[in-house]
Amino acid sequence: MTDSPRKLIRHAVAALLETPAEGVYPTPAENRVVKNLVLDIPRDLLPALAVYTLEERPEGESEPDLPLRVLILIIEAHAGGKQDVDDFLDDVAWAAEQIIADNPGLGLSQEATGIEIKDLAWDGAGLARDASGAIIAGRAFASFRVEYVWRKPAADWDLEDFERVHGAARPEPGESQPQEQFRAEMETE
Repeated sequence: MTDSPRKLIRHAVAALLETPAEGVYPTPAENRVVKNLVLDIPRDLLPALAVYTLEERPEGESEPDLPLRVLILIIEAHAGGKQDVDDFLDDVAWAAEQIIADNPGLGLSQEATGIEIKDLAWDGAGLARDASGAIIAGRAFASFRVEYVWRKPAADWDLEDFERVHGAARPEPGESQPQEQFRAEMETE
């Protein structure tokens, strides 16, 4: 069984956010990136990021019988007590936008995962709110719209059913099969 495309996308984004380039982390959260929605990250692990998917929906077809999927991905920053909260949240949101913009394929191998990113766009940013709409202190988010298609990777194909149906109809090399002829007549005006 293959992993969910949502999970693979979420983990790819988290890897981009937690991997240093030339010894420098891309965000002030460094390698403290959680790959799920977390309501409360322990204070000793702050600052940190949570990468999660908010929703997914179909949006037409990319090709016949190949649905285009739209995923809303959230990168949520959790500030600690030692930094200027607004500056930290702005820096993290901006760094996340730049990382996503610089990696439109998110580092995912289409051959290995079956995921083809069609479009990746910043969708907004803001302060995190609770269910009542009240601002949650020290938390902000950046939202991204990920349009993608998923094709089952070739390594995951099970040809047994295909061969069971089509294998018997395939002639051996050099063996001929009887041919049937069909004739269709159409009325003309």
